[in-house]
Amino acid sequence: MRNMKRICTIAVLLCLTAAAPAQAQMYWRIDAGLSLPNKADFKDNDFYNSGVMWTGSDPFNPQPGTLNNIDGSIVFGAGVGYRFTSRLRGDVTFAYRPLYTLDDTLNEFGLDVSYRADITSMTLMANAYYDFTAGGVRPYIGAGIGWAQNKTEALIQDFRLGFHNTFSGATKDNTAFALMAGVGIPYSSGTLDIGLRYMDMGKFETGTSAAFGITGGQTGKLSAYELTLGFRF
Repeated sequence: MRNMKRICTIAVLLCLTAAAPAQAQMYWRIDAGLSLPNKADFKDNDFYNSGVMWTGSDPFNPQPGTLNNIDGSIVFGAGVGYRFTSRLRGDVTFAYRPLYTLDDTLNEFGLDVSYRADITSMTLMANAYYDFTAGGVRPYIGAGIGWAQNKTEALIQDFRLGFHNTFSGATKDNTAFALMAGVGIPYSSGTLDIGLRYMDMGKFETGTSAAFGITGGQTGKLSAYELTLGFRF
């Protein structure tokens, strides 16, 4: 009876394999590229009670300040995928972006105050693609959903007068989204992948500061356009 079950299991697996499209195959991928962030919209969580990012020239009527500039980062990625048909495939990818830096300045009552914090981001994504055929190359479009973890190091508020304020760092988990387009160029042992990607990695945040009894923090948005070069094999 046990041998019969084994024979049936093997038969089912053989049938599934035979029924699979001829193009179906597993693949691996590695990628590297440049990630260029969009505006951060980074601001105090509670400006009127514990805010420190002010703007305007009237000290009796301060307005909430916003930081937008994030310097870009390199991005490294790897993943495993499966081609279901000649046009449809999917993969699961992990990517690491280690070099983002929030680096911007606010004019606070005539004084330029700078803000700086290093940011890293990790993403784990499930992606789906549709491949077109155009001669010897294969343009594609795709979309993905997954998880992002954004880690912000200490935020330094520098008044440039020998005084600065430090906010503790923080780590935030988010749902992440991606839209992709690119072209695959087949070669003898795989495919060269040149891709353009929009990544929404959710939010990043800071903690609190011990100075002046401040208990609030700040929150910003992390999204980017990315140009990548990779290999599928």
